[in-house]
Amino acid sequence: MTTLSHDTSYSNDPREALETWYATSGVGQRLREQLVDDLSIALDELFGYHMVLLGTDPAIDIPSMTRVQQVIRSRPGAGPVGTGALSVYALDEELPFETESVDVVVALHALDVSEDPHQALREIRRVLTPHGHLILVGMNPRSLLGGLRRLQSARSQSPWRGISPVSPHKAQDWLSLLDFNSDHARHKLVVPTSTRGRLRGVLQRLDERLVRHNVPLGSAT
Repeated sequence: MTTLSHDTSYSNDPREALETWYATSGVGQRLREQLVDDLSIALDELFGYHMVLLGTDPAIDIPSMTRVQQVIRSRPGAGPVGTGALSVYALDEELPFETESVDVVVALHALDVSEDPHQALREIRRVLTPHGHLILVGMNPRSLLGGLRRLQSARSQSPWRGISPVSPHKAQDWLSLLDFNSDHARHKLVVPTSTRGRLRGVLQRLDERLVRHNVPLGSAT
C-alpha cells in the first residue's frame, strides 16, 4: 500500500504543511534522506560569501554542508528558521537583497508554494551574482506521488492543499527564459511507498536503484 502521510493535523500554510509531512511521514523522511545525499555533494563544491535558503525547511542542516560564509533563511512570516542561519522575513517574490549580491540560492519547494512561481524565479535571477548558483528542489506533478496528491488534495487535512507543483519541463523552460544554464534534473523518490515488512525492503531497494539510474519518474527533482 502506498500512503502519503500519517493521520496528522496539517497547517493551512502550505510551507508548514510540507514541513510537517517531512517530519511525520515515512515517505517524506525517505525523500529528505535522498535530498541530503545529493545536497551534501552539490553544496560542498560551491563557494562564496552569501547563500539564501528559500521555500520550506524540511529539517536539512544546510549550513553544515556548505563552505559559503553566510547563510540566510528567508521566510514570508515568523516561524522556525533552523540552526546555523540568519533569518529574514520576506516574500520569495520580493526578496530584500541587492541585485547580484547572492552567490548561492537553495530553493526547497519555493515554486511549489509560491502564488507567483515565475516571479519568484525572476527574483532569484535578480539577486544571484553573474556566476551564482541555484539549487532548485520541487515536487513533480507527473509522478506516482503527484497523481496521489491530486486525488487527496481535496481533503481538509491533506498536506497538499495550497501546493501547486511546477513540472520539471515547465521549470526548465522558465529557467531557459531567464538565461540559466541548467544541469539535468536529478529524480528522487520514484517509488513513494511506506509499506512495512518484507515488501517495504523490496520496494525501497527498487527505489534506490531507480534513483541511482535517475529514472525520470521521481516524486521530486
